[in-house]
Amino acid sequence: MKQYSYALFLSLLTLSLNAQESFDVVTKGDNAPGFTVKTINKKTICLDDLEGKYVLVNFFATWCKPCMEEMPLMEKHIQQRLAGEDLVVIAIGREHNINELELFNERKKFTFHIAADPKRSIYKLYARKYIPRNYLIGPSGKLIYAHSGFKKGEFQKLVKLIETKLAK
Repeated sequence: MKQYSYALFLSLLTLSLNAQESFDVVTKGDNAPGFTVKTINKKTICLDDLEGKYVLVNFFATWCKPCMEEMPLMEKHIQQRLAGEDLVVIAIGREHNINELELFNERKKFTFHIAADPKRSIYKLYARKYIPRNYLIGPSGKLIYAHSGFKKGEFQKLVKLIETKLAK
């Protein structure tokens, strides 16, 4: 019976992992799909204009509990410590409009770029389902990190990766 339960568990785990992968449109090593967004601070950001820099793109929603756990850590451990001339952080509110995100950030006071994606037009270039999602784009425009969901250990791996890349 134990062998049967173990085999069933492995089968379900494999199906779950394969289903998760099917929601990814791009993965590590792919070229990052280009986009242009207008931030809540009225700045227009075009991904192509950021060539030569590292860019962290985060997809979130204000109603998403894991997103709200992750975003303060992004502010503290990435934006405040690491962002600057060589690293740009852009959080994109999936299915939100600019007005909603302006009100949201009046309370949160995040200093990274925040932009709206009300129709998922940018999100669908990267994924089909699940938030939060983080994509670290290298100076050449290739994805060097892609992950969905939030776990503190995985977030720490992202921070370490950024630290290592910026130190080079």
